[in-house]
Amino acid sequence: MVKKILILLFVFSSIFSYGQANRFAGFGSRNTCPVEALAFIDSAAITNQTEKDAVCTLIKSLKDSSLYSKFIAIYPVLGSTGSSAKWNAANIMDADSSHRLTFFGGVTFGSLGVTFNGTNGYSDSHIVPASHFVKTDMSVVALISGGTLTGGAAPGTIGCTENFTTTAYEFGARTSVKYFVTNGESQNFAYASNSSTTGIFIGNVKSGTISIIRNGTTLGSNTQSAGGAIPSLQSIYIGALGYAGGASPATYQNVTLGLVMIGTGLTPAEVAKLNGIVNTYKTTLGR
Repeated sequence: MVKKILILLFVFSSIFSYGQANRFAGFGSRNTCPVEALAFIDSAAITNQTEKDAVCTLIKSLKDSSLYSKFIAIYPVLGSTGSSAKWNAANIMDADSSHRLTFFGGVTFGSLGVTFNGTNGYSDSHIVPASHFVKTDMSVVALISGGTLTGGAAPGTIGCTENFTTTAYEFGARTSVKYFVTNGESQNFAYASNSSTTGIFIGNVKSGTISIIRNGTTLGSNTQSAGGAIPSLQSIYIGALGYAGGASPATYQNVTLGLVMIGTGLTPAEVAKLNGIVNTYKTTLGR
């Protein structure tokens, strides 16, 4: 009798393990995919195998490179609805305090990511800079997959501001320029003339230098001219600039984003690693 029970337990265990392994067939077993990636896949209800593989590789590569913990938000924006695209892979909870995205206005979802219409579409990240960042140590990553990069006056891809002059935190990709503002236009910020409408863009400030980078190449840099906390109490918007303590966005942008990450500053070596990781994600998904 004992022998039969042991045999049955072995068979059940084998079947269960086989099913779990095949759930992520193509990438490997669940043991190969980080628990954070699995939680994201389950929460976002991702069923496409290519998307599963891409998320597993993205999170595993970030963790292996000691980059995962540097980001308060990682938005792979997968799926065809706001309910699937809202999840933050750095903190898988369905709550504003976990910085899940809330979408408003003209927003569409497709194979290239999320598209904001440049008129009234945007997303609230619920990340308040004053609570998380200082002016001298922060980064934003934007995989721009399309869009016209136009919108209202001075359209901002990602950011917020209480006052454009003194308290702006903004990454902007317009049709002719790219810029990263860490403390308003009255302080130094990175700026470059560049007409690219797609690419892996990183706005970064670390060790006294502000940089704007595309596909691993620095487009422009400047010396950081002020320290201390970022005073803005307005949460960071994506696809627009948050403004004046929670009022409607100051300006919108027509842009398609295939991945957004917001975190602390990166060294040049970390920027190079991150660019390679995001490029692999982009290539896998065709974004």
